[in-house]
Amino acid sequence: MMISKFNKLIHNKIIWAVFAIIISLAMIGFFAPSGGDRNAAREPNSAGTLFGESVTRDAFNRARLFNQSFQNQRSNSIEDQERIREETWQRLAILASARQRGIVVTDRELSETIQRDPTFATNGAFDRRRYQQLIEGRMRIRVGTFEQYLREELMLRKMTALVGQSLWISPYELERSVARLTDLFTIHLVAIPYSTL
Repeated sequence: MMISKFNKLIHNKIIWAVFAIIISLAMIGFFAPSGGDRNAAREPNSAGTLFGESVTRDAFNRARLFNQSFQNQRSNSIEDQERIREETWQRLAILASARQRGIVVTDRELSETIQRDPTFATNGAFDRRRYQQLIEGRMRIRVGTFEQYLREELMLRKMTALVGQSLWISPYELERSVARLTDLFTIHLVAIPYSTL
C-alpha cells in the first residue's frame, strides 16, 4: 500500500515540475554574479564588490583602461560593452587573487623589464629621457601610471605561469614519467636448448 502511493508520487509530473523550478531558482541565486552594478546603488562611488570588498569607480575605470592597453575603445554595441566589463572584472579578480597569494613584482623586476625594452633604447642602451618622452609625449600618460600598468601586467604573467605549472596530471602518468627517469632494469637470459625440452 505504501509502495504504491510512493510509486504514484514519483510518477507525478506536477511534483517533478515544482521540484525542477525550486532547483532552478536555487541555482540562479547561487551562480548569479556578485560584482557589478547591483551594489553600486548602496555606495555612490562604488562600481561593485569583489571578494567582499568594494571596488571604486576610479579603480574600475583604471583597470578597464589597463585591460585595453590605454586604448579606450568606445563601442556602442551592448555585446562589446559587456565583454569589456567582464574582462575588467576578471582582471581585477586575478590581481586580487595574486595579492592574496603573496605574488608581487619588485622594483628591480620592473626596472629590468623597462630597461630591456628596445623601444626606450638609444644606441642599444636605455635612455631615460627617451622613455619619459615616449610615455608622456606619445602615450599622453604619466610615467607612474605606465609603471603601475606594467607592474600589473607582470603580475598577470606570473599568475599565468603559476596556473601553467600547476596543471593536474594523473598519478599513472606521473608514475610512468618518474619510472622512465629512475627505474633500473636488469635482464637475465637463460638459454634452454630444444633437446632438453
